[in-house]
Amino acid sequence: MVISNHEFNGGEDITIVPLSGQLSESDRFAYPILKSYPYFTQTKLKFESAVKWSKPQTVTKDLVIRRLGTVPPEILAEIIAKVKSIFS
Repeated sequence: MVISNHEFNGGEDITIVPLSGQLSESDRFAYPILKSYPYFTQTKLKFESAVKWSKPQTVTKDLVIRRLGTVPPEILAEIIAKVKSIFS
């Protein structure tokens, strides 16, 4: 999931947080995206997933194979706030 803003994305790199198909209710460092959520279909994910927000990474755009869907802006904002909490 890309979390960097459009200005940063204009360069060669993007900042992402990985997604995992391994869901665990006890993992407080994962943000679940469940099929029961009203926005699940717009994510275009095949399976319920966990956003590993505690593992931000900067990668070159060349590593991106394809774009999936989106999450609502308020969900993205929640995930970005969690990433920022690592540094405060």
